[in-house]
Amino acid sequence: MVVAAVGLFASADLFAKPLSASLPAAQIAWMRYAVLLAVAVWIVRRRGRRWASSRPALQLLRGVALLGSGLLFIRGLRDLGVAEATAISFVTPAFVTLLSIVVLGEIVHVRRWAALLVGLAGVLTILRPGGEALQPAALFPLGSAACGAVMVVATRRIGDGDGVETILLWSSGVGFLGLTGLWPMFGVAMTPLQVAQAVTMGGL
Repeated sequence: MVVAAVGLFASADLFAKPLSASLPAAQIAWMRYAVLLAVAVWIVRRRGRRWASSRPALQLLRGVALLGSGLLFIRGLRDLGVAEATAISFVTPAFVTLLSIVVLGEIVHVRRWAALLVGLAGVLTILRPGGEALQPAALFPLGSAACGAVMVVATRRIGDGDGVETILLWSSGVGFLGLTGLWPMFGVAMTPLQVAQAVTMGGL
């Protein structure tokens, strides 16, 4: 399921890339959240689950971290290729490991550190030190990875207190409402093709 999720994220980024050339990152993210929120509301109502959370502060933190991760990654796509931006975001497990030690108090064994080092070596192989990806724009997907790590740790802290449907509803709601409030600052007209691309991106 995780592999399938990563594949869907990568597919969605293929639609975000052309949109990033002509639309603000915040507007692209808003379209993604609009579709996600509609799906989340449908799922919660269909399954008769509650929207209230037992850990609202953590849900808010998770929603903000997810929003930051999406905005920074989409912004990075404007100047980087999808492969390069995705490769940089692969440092997320390293950030998660560090946060799991500091925040969750977990013990990380030698095998996991070794696996992380091998993974980081793979990232460097893809990026080819000195290549096009190593530019200031690389800080955007790097920041996205850091926000993604905060989201993962927050999810772990939420634990079994909230169901998947509740987490999905809060995450999409925080992003949608936050960006809707800022719409006058970034909103521009979209063509029918851009709307179709954005809806497809959000669905994925």
